[in-house]
Amino acid sequence: MIHLLEAAHLARNGAVRAQHGAVIYIPAEENNNEGDATEAKVIGRGWNHDFILDRSKTNKNKIVLHSEVHAVVDAIRHHGEDKCFDELFPRATIMIVELESDYGYDTCHPCPKCNPLLRAVGITNVMHTTPRGTIEELDLSPANANLLRNICVSTPFSAACQEQKIRCKRLERAVGCPIAPSPR
Repeated sequence: MIHLLEAAHLARNGAVRAQHGAVIYIPAEENNNEGDATEAKVIGRGWNHDFILDRSKTNKNKIVLHSEVHAVVDAIRHHGEDKCFDELFPRATIMIVELESDYGYDTCHPCPKCNPLLRAVGITNVMHTTPRGTIEELDLSPANANLLRNICVSTPFSAACQEQKIRCKRLERAVGCPIAPSPR
C-alpha cells in the first residue's frame, strides 16, 4: 500500500494532462540479500512530464516522458546500469498510478510504448490502479532486451537518459550509436 501512496504523490508532480506516478521496488520477499528482508526496497521513482528536445537532432519540440521510463532511468542513475539490468530489474515490481482527480484513480496499465520498455529492461511484474479503486497485477513476461531496438522504446528511453545526464551502454549498443547526455 505504501508504494501506491508514494506513486500517487509522485503523480501530482506531473504538469501534463495525464497524472501518472510510478515506483519501482524490490518486494520484501525478493529483498533477502539486501539487508532487512522485511521491507521492500524502492529503487526508482518517476512521473509524467515534458522534456524539451534538442531541435538540432529532431523535428519535435518536446516529448512526454512517462512515469515508467522516468522511474527506470532514476533507478539506473542511483544504482548503476549493470546492477539494475543484472540484479535489480529482474526482481523488481513497478507500481503505476493514474490520478483521475486528487482522490480518484483511473486505469493505467503500461501503454504500448511503456510495455515493451519495461520488458526490454527486464521488469515484468506490474501493479496498477483501476477506476474501481483496486490494484491489478499484470505479468509482462517474457523479458526481451531486443526491444531496446524498437524506436518507440529507444526514443523516450534516450530522452530520459539525456534529461538525467546519464549514458546507457545497452541502449547505445541497441541503437548503434552513442547517446550523449544533455548539456543542460
